[in-house]
Amino acid sequence: MKYKILGGSNTKFSEIGLGTWKFNPNLEEASKTAKYMFENGVNFLDTAEMYQNESRLGIMLKEMKIEDEPFIATKVSPNNLHYNDIIRSCNESLSKLGVKQITLYQIHWPNHRINIRETINAMEHLVEEGKIRYIGVSNFDQKELEEALSYLKSYKIVSNQVEYSVAFNEIENSGLMDFCNKNKISIIAYSPIGRGMVENYKYLYNELHEIGIKYNATALQVALKYIISNKNVIAIPKVSSIEHAKEILGTEKFDISKSDINRIKDIADKIKKPLAGKILNKILKANGCWSGIMERHERLRMERD
Repeated sequence: MKYKILGGSNTKFSEIGLGTWKFNPNLEEASKTAKYMFENGVNFLDTAEMYQNESRLGIMLKEMKIEDEPFIATKVSPNNLHYNDIIRSCNESLSKLGVKQITLYQIHWPNHRINIRETINAMEHLVEEGKIRYIGVSNFDQKELEEALSYLKSYKIVSNQVEYSVAFNEIENSGLMDFCNKNKISIIAYSPIGRGMVENYKYLYNELHEIGIKYNATALQVALKYIISNKNVIAIPKVSSIEHAKEILGTEKFDISKSDINRIKDIADKIKKPLAGKILNKILKANGCWSGIMERHERLRMERD
């Protein structure tokens, strides 16, 4: 497993982590899959207050009794970005996860109805108290990230978690990737395999498959390799089973040439991206109340499962 420095910190994260959005509801199977990944070099796990699974993950981590405990990354919901709400949310996440410190605490989405200065002040206070180690953000565009950085007094923002895949590579062309590279802010790529969308783009899939033959790799592995070939990018795919984990981790067994990376980018740039995503982002950032609805939905889903 290759490791990368997280932003401007001194901590090395595995370039492939474990994402837990809609993670396997079967706790036993989820534990086996997570343990397999941790025993094979993965050293961090990403979750969120909104996912409603922090308690389950806390139980899972305690029962696994793995030798080297993974770094824990979680996210505060956008409806909880006032100062006192962040402090409360962080304390609740610590309790649910069963840890004394959250390695990376992230603002899940910007909420344009709450002043980001207030939010950043609370995040820095949590670092000072030792409840969190590093500050991160998620789904921030360049303008939002610049504003957040302007209010920092003593600490750094080390990461920005955004959707990034071969099927959705907007950050490469929007300037956000370059900005993060320049400011030593790691990109944590969620949905790095494109939510299964790669297979929907037949031409893209066929090209990835053809490139994969050269490396004895699957189209999925080539798609993931493209993302993590950037030294500033860490990927957090959702892994559903040990067999899926083996395929994901198999990405570490080969290197991809610069010419093939350029070939993939040329194809990815030609994909017509859906406008719905951009419109939805604006709606989500305008009001954080929607996250409360999402949390209730996830809680009901977990209860059904």
